[in-house]
Amino acid sequence: MPPESDSVLAACGAQAAAAGLPWYSNPYLRQDHAPRATGESVCEWARKHDAWQRGFEGYGCTPPPRD
Repeated sequence: MPPESDSVLAACGAQAAAAGLPWYSNPYLRQDHAPRATGESVCEWARKHDAWQRGFEGYGCTPPPRD
């Protein structure tokens, strides 16, 4: 499983929620993770952002999505 797979990112989001962090602790909201800084496509950035957010929002409700 690649280090930035959807399931890994969702697990990180769920861990942040479990720790009581706010939704804006999503690391993909930081400027140094934005496409302009990393050179990746907006689609790839959005995939990572959304996977983390799904894990955060789904914490305690459903298991994180599987790849």
